[in-house]
Amino acid sequence: VRDIYTAPYTEDAAQLQPRRLRSDPYQGMGLNFVVGCGYAAREGARDQTVVVRLADGVAWILDDTPDWTYGRPLAITCEEIFWDYNESKENFLGGMTSIARIRLADLGPGLPPD
Repeated sequence: VRDIYTAPYTEDAAQLQPRRLRSDPYQGMGLNFVVGCGYAAREGARDQTVVVRLADGVAWILDDTPDWTYGRPLAITCEEIFWDYNESKENFLGGMTSIARIRLADLGPGLPPD
């Protein structure tokens, strides 16, 4: 079982105060989060990507489409998430890679934390 946690920054391990946000929908190892402006996002598995709001653990699962696939998140601003994506899902290694923007306001209501 894996969970997603957050904690205020500290350089003293004795002062660390982790707070559980929610269960992690992906059980794979080595998938790093990109964090910015109160959100965290990472490339997932099974053709999905996860975005988590750090204030309350609400999450969004972004599914790939038949025409293109999400890659790794590159950056998060207070308005948008920027993604590396591939325009050819059938030929991921040979397709054209581009950058996509998704407005945070367009993510919808999200999934409540568990």
